[in-house]
Amino acid sequence: MTTLQQAIQTIQSINLDTIENGKYQVADDFYYNVFEYEPKLENEIEYEAHRKYIDIQAVAKGVDKLMVTDVNALKLSVEYNPEKDVAFYENSDNQACTILRPGSLVVLYPKDAHKSVRVESGVIKKIVGKLLVH
Repeated sequence: MTTLQQAIQTIQSINLDTIENGKYQVADDFYYNVFEYEPKLENEIEYEAHRKYIDIQAVAKGVDKLMVTDVNALKLSVEYNPEKDVAFYENSDNQACTILRPGSLVVLYPKDAHKSVRVESGVIKKIVGKLLVH
């Protein structure tokens, strides 16, 4: 069984300069995805939340503005999809924000609805670890 500390250490040990996009299975209960995307404006994207997995998000390239709020304070907009482990929620003014730059990391529990918002134009390369909730 992978601990949260082990999962964080795995993400922190990744060489951000050479990691390729894709899915990396580390253990039965832990994997991470590496992908690139262009973030949307705040009003163009809804919150998402997960039930089965804890997210460990790190930025390899670019600047990510991560908005976070309690999922229980939100109105559901798209029902939970158990295969993708995601539900979507309408926007809220009750939120916190953190800026992620290369080398920074954030842990998001199932109660933490979140969305990535554009800070500046350009592509973000992100690593998102998925640790099964035990």
